Amino acid sequence: MARSKSRSALTSMGTLFGITLVGLLVLPFLALAISTPVGDLQAGANHPLFAPALLLSLRTTLTSLLV
Repeated sequence: MARSKSRSALTSMGTLFGITLVGLLVLPFLALAISTPVGDLQAGANHPLFAPALLLSLRTTLTSLLV
C-alpha cells in the first residue's frame, strides 16, 4: 500500500513537472502571438527562414531539457 502511494506521488510530480515544462515552451510563442499584429505574424510565418529557425529553437530547447 505504501509503495503504491509513493509511486502515485512520483507520477503526480512527474506530470506536474511535464506540464510546467510544456508551459514554459509555449509561453514565449503565446506572448509573441498576443503582442504582434496578425499581418506581421503572417508575413513572418511566410518568410523562408521561419521554419528552419523554429525547428532549431525547438531542437535546442528540447536538447537542453534532456541534458
